[in-house]
Amino acid sequence: MAKEERKFDFVLDEAKLEAICLKAYEDATKERGIFSKGIRRFLPQWNIPKELENLPQTDEPKEQRLATQYLWTCVFFERMNLSDVITRNAHKVWHNPRKSWIFDPQKVAEQKETEIETILRQDFQFNLQGNGEENPAKRFSFNAKHLVDNYQGDPRKLIEHKNIDQARARLMEFKGIGTGIANLFIIYMIDRKLASPIDPENAFLKVDIHKGRIPINCEAVTPTNAEIYRDESYVRTLERAYREICKKNKLDPHILDAVLWVIGSKGCARNDYSHCQMECPLFENCAGNTPEDKETGRYLVEINGVKTDSRRRQGQLVFFPLSSI
Repeated sequence: MAKEERKFDFVLDEAKLEAICLKAYEDATKERGIFSKGIRRFLPQWNIPKELENLPQTDEPKEQRLATQYLWTCVFFERMNLSDVITRNAHKVWHNPRKSWIFDPQKVAEQKETEIETILRQDFQFNLQGNGEENPAKRFSFNAKHLVDNYQGDPRKLIEHKNIDQARARLMEFKGIGTGIANLFIIYMIDRKLASPIDPENAFLKVDIHKGRIPINCEAVTPTNAEIYRDESYVRTLERAYREICKKNKLDPHILDAVLWVIGSKGCARNDYSHCQMECPLFENCAGNTPEDKETGRYLVEINGVKTDSRRRQGQLVFFPLSSI
């Protein structure tokens, strides 16, 4: 019996994906375009409360355990939520003495779920609950108890002295943490020198909406039909491809993850053609910004046979190099 064709299948051009990764990585390291003022100002792990940092800021925070607990709490909300919103909400809660216990797994484990739910709903505006999934407060409470009972309340113990696969497996023991959030937390820990697996070069990127969209925009990924579904098959294919590109070219995975996330979240998300021209390192590679249907999770690559491009152009100028005038 012939194997049934996947309805939302795709083809990956690894050489094209490698080329756009190298171009983006180079512009970030040379601080060009969108990276002209550095990359750290964009990243959640570099925007933790100032009292946790050395002054001036160093790679490693001053309060290492508290910084780890802060990032561990924040990463729970990284499901269909904007990182800037998470950071803003987290800072407010951190500086509220009546609510800052939410960052301490030991205190969370001792709290009633109703108290946890109040902060998750009112302060973090988080109430995401998938089909067949427990409510967020119950998941958050379980995670705190599991961390306290098995890892002394210290998330660093999930990663230190483990390889990437072991660390991911430990992180995925916790409710609401899949491969993407596990990858992201490992990257946070490596980047801030809080904890490191024994093989950091094997770290996976978090294939979020941005790191899934950029290869489509640059035609490194093309659909078999008109849409691509950001499902497990797609995510795992890109996870492996990004990792192999890093290993082949000796790129730091946590830097490439940040570079592509910044391009997507601060560039593509704006849908602004002039911004792309002036700021994006991938402008010459880009065939158009691909919209995503949020209800289905599918990238709408073509509509009625025409390549999509959601960037706004009307009323915007095109800038020509002086040599062409």
